[in-house]
Amino acid sequence: LITPLLISWLEEESNTMKNQYTQFILGHCYSFGIGVSKDKKKAFDYYLMSPNQGNSSGLHWIGYCYDFGVGVKKDDYKAFEYYTIAANKGHMIAQNNLGYNYEFILNVVCPNIAPLAPRLISLV
Repeated sequence: LITPLLISWLEEESNTMKNQYTQFILGHCYSFGIGVSKDKKKAFDYYLMSPNQGNSSGLHWIGYCYDFGVGVKKDDYKAFEYYTIAANKGHMIAQNNLGYNYEFILNVVCPNIAPLAPRLISLV
């Protein structure tokens, strides 16, 4: 159970100790309204802090926020960039989302090269 006391502790830990895990957890709390009121901008800000300490999940969620305009203006290029960084760090969901982005680019933006997709993706 996420209580106001726990949220307070997480915020203290996040701000004073620069703890990547508490920053990421707070991002989820604010994104989904767990123990706090939903605040997509605050969620994005906490997600943005966590990769500074090496959290690949934070990188993935920043990509997600840009991909779907959660707490920030939708930006497909930045989503692709953050998914790529997280995917290169081994984050499996980011790798999956990156694959969907490649598929979209190949099928919608560049349909003439879509038949080459398997070969192009194998080069990445």
